[in-house]
Amino acid sequence: MDRTLYAFIWKYSKREQLVLLAFTVFTFPFLYATLELPKRIINDAIGAENPMVSIFGYELSQIQFLTLLCLGYLAAVLANGLLKMRLNTMKGVTAERLLRRFRYNLLSRMMRFPKRYFQDTSQGELVSMITSEAEPMGDFLAQPVFQAGQMLIIVVFLFMQSFWFGLAGVALIPLQAYVFPMLQRQINLLNKDRIKEVRLLSSEIGETAAGITDLRTNGGWRASRSVWAACLKFGSRSTKRNSL
Repeated sequence: MDRTLYAFIWKYSKREQLVLLAFTVFTFPFLYATLELPKRIINDAIGAENPMVSIFGYELSQIQFLTLLCLGYLAAVLANGLLKMRLNTMKGVTAERLLRRFRYNLLSRMMRFPKRYFQDTSQGELVSMITSEAEPMGDFLAQPVFQAGQMLIIVVFLFMQSFWFGLAGVALIPLQAYVFPMLQRQINLLNKDRIKEVRLLSSEIGETAAGITDLRTNGGWRASRSVWAACLKFGSRSTKRNSL
């Protein structure tokens, strides 16, 4: 298998990632239009000083110009929403294809493990690793570009309206750039602990399902419930009460 997850994604979906990237950039003008047209509606149509407005050599009344801008705004909003929906669909398809290939590679790799590994590892842990821990990963290029592009367009729009307004809008960005990575590292560590707990839980589920006959025959369900309480981290009082 590839050494990193990003290498795997780029190896098997390079063309799809570039298409997603180009399509993401294509949606930016429509986002800007949804920000610019409301300003034009208020300043140039509603707040117009003259009853007639000249547009590309055509004379329009204030009501006609307002109607034209409103229809343009409606078209921009619909186009922006449809493009976002299409982009999410494309990312979903790419993610599912990559996930299917990734799970196939994991299964192929798992079949090469020595027999001793299967004796020491429960089926529940293997199932958990291949199913729940293999998450969708189809938009590792498009998603950062989409979010960064949205922020950049909004910031540029704010600066075009007023320098101080734009400066106030970006004032907290350096603080966010410093704090958010620290928080994300803590989240990643907690996710690792969560994965370990889920693997342990899957192992206990498999063992309980395999030995359910012995548990019922020998009355071991109380001890099994105490193990479940420890795995699920119930309170100490409830754990002792369930184990009695």
